[in-house]
Amino acid sequence: MTVYRGEQTGSPVLAWTKEVRHKDEDIAEPTGPAKTLKNLYTQQCQLDRTPSYAADLAEITRLANTINRRIQHTQCMRAELERVIECADHYTNTTLPEPPAATARITYPEARILPAQATKQEAAQVALEQALNAANQKIATLRRI
Repeated sequence: MTVYRGEQTGSPVLAWTKEVRHKDEDIAEPTGPAKTLKNLYTQQCQLDRTPSYAADLAEITRLANTINRRIQHTQCMRAELERVIECADHYTNTTLPEPPAATARITYPEARILPAQATKQEAAQVALEQALNAANQKIATLRRI
């Protein structure tokens, strides 16, 4: 029986090979969400400091759903991705009511509510940006390992 180098039980070469393989698998795991996170970050930057309506946030909803489907395949950064999804959901729930037609008038109560809603939307967008940055930092850390 011929035993090749590294095949013996308890061999340091075999242990090293297994360790490197596990690190490679861990590094490859976040590459899918990394691209989606980048797209989500780009999309939310385009909406920065502008009032957003339901149609404006459709792409953010789609990207958040894509990340949500990938969570079960990325255990190494599950908490960060769940936070991104939570913040994206909160952000998309702060949509402003559709603006009235050009000839319609805004009532006084509506005029008082809109700035408050816009402020809540901006706060939700900042929270989403922070969650995206935390997830991207986690990916960078995993790639350095």
